[in-house]
Amino acid sequence: MLIILCTCTMTASSRYTHTHNLSTSTSNRFRFVLFVACMVVFFAVVFPISSHSFDVEVFPNFLIVSKPREQIRFQCYYKGQPSTLTKTYWTHNGVVIPCNETERIFGCSDTLVLSHFQFNDSGRYSCHVTDIGNTSVGWGEICVPTLLDESVVGTVYVSMNGNANATVTLRCPVLNGSYPKPQVVWRRGGDILSTEESITVRLVNKSQLGHIDCIAYNGYGGAKVKRFNLTDEKYRSSATTASKVAHIETSNTYRIVSTPATDTSDAKFTSHSCVAVVIFLTYYVIRFVT
Repeated sequence: MLIILCTCTMTASSRYTHTHNLSTSTSNRFRFVLFVACMVVFFAVVFPISSHSFDVEVFPNFLIVSKPREQIRFQCYYKGQPSTLTKTYWTHNGVVIPCNETERIFGCSDTLVLSHFQFNDSGRYSCHVTDIGNTSVGWGEICVPTLLDESVVGTVYVSMNGNANATVTLRCPVLNGSYPKPQVVWRRGGDILSTEESITVRLVNKSQLGHIDCIAYNGYGGAKVKRFNLTDEKYRSSATTASKVAHIETSNTYRIVSTPATDTSDAKFTSHSCVAVVIFLTYYVIRFVT
């Protein structure tokens, strides 16, 4: 379109110089000026130059949090010259954060506020700044060391009838708040069984029973280990019975201690002796008086 416009302009200039009988040098200068003007317009449209280029940085850009906090703030800073028409919004792991001060997490303008920070709030917080024909992004991260669900029971009972095969599926109890996502390694002794979050173990015989360790680590803090003990199902009832017997014995012991038995033989001997002494003294007193 611009080429056509420039061609028409040059043609019109030729007719103008011919109509007004301009000299050759003047005509050439006139055409040259029109040509330069056309080129300037062409490059300005095809390769626009923005005078509002800038970069965005977030402070702090990195945090390691090992326990809940009352509040965390991120601040968005500009490096350059944005215009007055900039628009700012925040995202958490790619999800837009609403600009609502009634929310626990809100980002309005250049400041992001996290109230009552929990481990699930970990991740990447990005500040997006849009300007006329330009968008810049800065980000900060909240990292949380590896967290395991300690409530998961480590003893796993396996039904092994004779030497029949059995299949057990175990899942490493890594909590979602761990960031970045931990790497998981399953080990039995010195052997690596898998690097997936869950593992399915096939037991061919009872000799394969024992412990399997899940080791999780995300680069912050120390590695966390959860041990699963694979135990024959037949020991479940005996373990329950032993627990009950121990409880009964304990309560019997406490009952005996709290209500000790009384030896009545000493009490009987003491009362008989007193009666004999009284009779003996009475006899000698009567005899002495008479």
